[in-house]
Amino acid sequence: MKEHMFVYFYLYTSQERTISMRKWTPVPRHVGLYSYDTQKGKRYGIRRGFKNADGKRDEFHPSGFRTWRDADRALKDFESTLAGGHLGPITHRAVTLSKQFESMKKRNLETERWRESTAKGKTYLYNLRLKDAFGDRRLIDISRSDYQAFINKMVIDGYSHNTIKSANSLMQQIMNDAEHLDIIDKNRLKATSIKGGTAPRDVNITRDDFKTWMATAEQDLSRYDFCMVMLLTLGSRREEVLGLQLKSFVREIGPNDQPYYEINYYKARTTGDRTGGALKSDAAYRTNYAITPTLVSLIDDAIEECKKRCTDNARIPNPETFLYLTDKGTPQYISYINEQIFKVISLKTGITARPHMFRHYFATQAMQNGAAESTVMHWLGHSDIKMTASYTRPTKEGALALIKSLQDPLTPDK
Repeated sequence: MKEHMFVYFYLYTSQERTISMRKWTPVPRHVGLYSYDTQKGKRYGIRRGFKNADGKRDEFHPSGFRTWRDADRALKDFESTLAGGHLGPITHRAVTLSKQFESMKKRNLETERWRESTAKGKTYLYNLRLKDAFGDRRLIDISRSDYQAFINKMVIDGYSHNTIKSANSLMQQIMNDAEHLDIIDKNRLKATSIKGGTAPRDVNITRDDFKTWMATAEQDLSRYDFCMVMLLTLGSRREEVLGLQLKSFVREIGPNDQPYYEINYYKARTTGDRTGGALKSDAAYRTNYAITPTLVSLIDDAIEECKKRCTDNARIPNPETFLYLTDKGTPQYISYINEQIFKVISLKTGITARPHMFRHYFATQAMQNGAAESTVMHWLGHSDIKMTASYTRPTKEGALALIKSLQDPLTPDK
């Protein structure tokens, strides 16, 4: 698009025709061109109707051309753009980042590409990281240099590398969406450099530390709460354990008359969905199994405790009842696992542990013990195998087992 086209560019819908029009006279033999008189002499303008990217009636209406040839050239440029289907960047020049984000969110919710919890998380991140800096700015005015300076400032201000990556990922998602819908001609923020940022929190826990932490938890916690910890050692997400219901557990009898439990995940309880919402992805709807006598016994007791807390508070337990309740018979607080269990045991043992670390620990141990990546992926409820691979961590035990298995092939023949 030639630069002069934008100098006099003006678009308006039938509801927005507010400019005061002088008397325009059609230019003979030039459809769409008009002349009008001003104090500085004759000027030329264009009136060309069309349907915009939203399917609404718009009008291409630039004016102020000094000659009819200039106006004719601008009209031909516009006709070329119209024929090529590239009107979006023109008709949407006023779209701001906030408007584009809200539009993207609305469409993704309507098409069920996003769950409510996803939309809430994205909105929180947008409001926290991007809105103040860029929310009111037009997409076409957000330059690569300005955005790179914004990223660099986050690094200087001490944000973690993961936090910066999350903010950038959302910005790229918004800009790519705008490009895909022809609202901007190109996402000029692609491949923004992110160098620096503080290191992410360590998610490693050694086998010895894990066993020490778990021994203290078993000693200090009630069986009801320790069962919660044991369920987390299966690699479950915190919100999935809080969302477990009585119907999630199916008791079966296996070989040698040994009981085991099917554990089915139906809901997730988060700060945004305290009463239970959708799981993180379709892959998260899965079945795990509890087969050890210790865990089977703990689940038996946890189910009985859940029912007791219901009856103690004049409630009738049913399949939809959450397994973990407060003393008052209401769903357990979202912060309970972190604040009342993990923080307490970590302080006592001096070993830092968080629920998500157990998820990484499970993935690492499973892979080291020869489990197929695809099996671990399905067990953890991951959508792709790359995520599962990223959950594994190097361990001393794994390294020793590896070199031991290679002793023979690496030893020269005598």
